[in-house]
Amino acid sequence: GIWSGMLGGTIMQTLILMLVTYRTDWNKE
Repeated sequence: GIWSGMLGGTIMQTLILMLVTYRTDWNKE
């Protein structure tokens, strides 16, 4: 329900943020 949706959204945002940061750091090298 609502909790699973909120939790899923938070996890997705965290994964996307980590992916973007990882790609940015990798491209800097």
